[in-house]
Amino acid sequence: MLKDVLRVLWRGIMQFEHHGWVYVIANLFAVLISIPLITLPLAFAGLSYLSYQAQTSPAAHVDEFWAGVRKYWRHALLVGLVDVVFFAVLAVNFAYFLDRAGVLIVALRIFWLIALLLWACVQFYLWPLLEEMDQPSLRDGVRNALVMILRNPGFSLLFSAIMVLFFLISIALFAVMMLVTLSLIACLSTTAVRDRLSSYRATQKQH
Repeated sequence: MLKDVLRVLWRGIMQFEHHGWVYVIANLFAVLISIPLITLPLAFAGLSYLSYQAQTSPAAHVDEFWAGVRKYWRHALLVGLVDVVFFAVLAVNFAYFLDRAGVLIVALRIFWLIALLLWACVQFYLWPLLEEMDQPSLRDGVRNALVMILRNPGFSLLFSAIMVLFFLISIALFAVMMLVTLSLIACLSTTAVRDRLSSYRATQKQH
């Protein structure tokens, strides 16, 4: 599991470095789009589309980011609304039990943390998976993301934890957030999805 995650991270970083300037410029646009926060999934959808094109075609251009934004804006804004509700409920739960202790409270906090990682992982997987589908739909994309998580639970939780941690650290590093963070996470997520699909297809051929 750890070996697989490290392999994906390395491959993703190499891919990011190969198209570095494209990702950096797209990241600047993505940060500007994400300022209302509810549009963060929209920015990430555009970056994921760019990353998918970069990893499956000879060249990549910043225009691919805007093509992804146009393609998935309805899906992404709906996900953004769900994010607002999800994180509001999570924040209320954490605040309500902040000064309480006990085994049950610890168990609830662990459950909420796992729920956070799983929902984050769904969104990391969602946009690259939509590109793999003949007729992409948000419902089927979320379902396929959940299936991928269930097939790769350890990989998915560890990968998601690393991405969330990187994002949180980047909040305090203005330059990194402006130039790298979102586009690198999108690049790594696309690499992870393509790696898991490749492993699954190889297994299916053996049967």
